[in-house]
Amino acid sequence: MPNTLRILSPFIAGTGNPDTAYEVVSTTPGSYSPYAAGDLGNIFEWGQNTYRKVVLDTSAVATVNGMLLFWKDKANFVVTNVAVNALLNAVVASNRNNVAGICRGVIPAGAQFFMLIAGPKVTVLEAAAGAGGMTLVANTGTNADALGVAIATAPPVQQIGVIVTSFSGGKVTANINITQ
Repeated sequence: MPNTLRILSPFIAGTGNPDTAYEVVSTTPGSYSPYAAGDLGNIFEWGQNTYRKVVLDTSAVATVNGMLLFWKDKANFVVTNVAVNALLNAVVASNRNNVAGICRGVIPAGAQFFMLIAGPKVTVLEAAAGAGGMTLVANTGTNADALGVAIATAPPVQQIGVIVTSFSGGKVTANINITQ
C-alpha cells in the first residue's frame, strides 16, 4: 500500500486559518495534546497556498510573518528560524540549501503549526532591495530572511521563489515554491 504525505483537509485548531493557527503540545500526562497529531508532516492545499504541518524547534526565536524556516530535523518535521541550528553536516551557511518554508504568523517555540511551502503573492522578509523578477533565496545572514538574486544570475543555492513586487519596509511579495 503506497504512503502519501498529502491530505485533503487537516484539523486546524484555534483560528481555523492555517496562516495563524498553532497547537501547543504538552508532554505532561493529562494535559492538552493536539487533536490531530497524526497530521504532522502532511501537506495540504488551502485556497491557492500549500502548507505542511511542522513543529517549531524549542530553541527558536520569536517568529514574524514572512520569516524563513529551515529544517532542523526533517525526519521528525522540526523546523527552526535560527540559521546556525539548520546547518547540514555542520557546513557553514548550508542552511541556505535547507529552507523548509515560510512562517505566516507569531508561533511559540515548541508548537505545531502550518508553514507555507507554495503560493502566489506571499509576503517574505527580504534583506536588501529585491526587485520584481528576481529569484528569491535564503540570505547569508542569521535573520531568517531572504535575498533577491539579480535576473540572469544563476543562484548558488536553493531557490524559494520569484519576487513579484519590489522591496518595501523590509519585505517583498513573491511567488513561492519551496521544494519538499
